[in-house]
Parts: sequence; structure tokens; C-alpha cells
Amino acid sequence: MKNKNALRYRRKVLSLLPCTKRQKQKIISQFDASLSDYIESNPDVDFIDLEDHFGSPEAIAASYVENAGTADILQALRIRKRIVLTVSLAFAVLLISWAAVVTWSMVKFNNAVNGYSIESTQTLPDDTVINNGEDTVTCQK
Repeated sequence: MKNKNALRYRRKVLSLLPCTKRQKQKIISQFDASLSDYIESNPDVDFIDLEDHFGSPEAIAASYVENAGTADILQALRIRKRIVLTVSLAFAVLLISWAAVVTWSMVKFNNAVNGYSIESTQTLPDDTVINNGEDTVTCQK
């Protein structure tokens, strides 16, 4: 199937089907056969012609919902809901972990900057000579 309009139409139908991937493959394989036959007889078909011949993608999805069993559709929606919930929870855990690491790093940095260092002073004897490069200072009382 080389027709861009047909590929776009197929993708739209596929996105609207509320079922599992395996069920979508079965449905779309049957749909592809019909679509390929129509494109062979009408090579310059556009999206509107496909909608006129097969129906709108929404109508195709609605007819699938009407023909499919309620249990199948509910099962597919539960699976989708579980996947979304799992991905959302994983994202939330990653976000909270990242925030905790950043907060810990900031607290550690803040503690290092705000005077948590140890200074020591020594009292030197009165007659100590201090050499600080060029000048020599002698301390006397």
C-alpha cells in the first residue's frame, strides 16, 4: 500500500479501535485486504473517497464496538488502564526520587557554604618570629 491517503486513513482507523494489539492485528489484516483491493482499482484515491467508500474512521470503530462483545472491550480498557497507571506510578516515583536527590544535594551544599567549617587558632609565644614572605615580624610584649 503506497498511497499516503490510504496509510493515513488506516492509521486513523487503527488509533480509534479500543482493543488489544492482537485483536487490532486481526481486524486490520482484514481491513488491509479490502483497502488494497480498492486502491488497486482506484490508484489516485484521496482521504475523502476512502471515507465515502468505507465510512469514516469513527464509524468503523463504532461498528467494531457494536459487533464486539462487551467483555472483550472492557478487558481491553482494563489492560490499557493498568498500563497507564503503571507508567504514571513509575514516572511519579522517578520524579520524587529526583526531587529527593536534588534536595539532599542542596542541603549538603548549603551546610558546606553556611559556616559549618572548623577554624583553629593558636596562641604563639611572645618572642615568635613570623615570616610571611617579604616582611619579618617579631612579636614582643
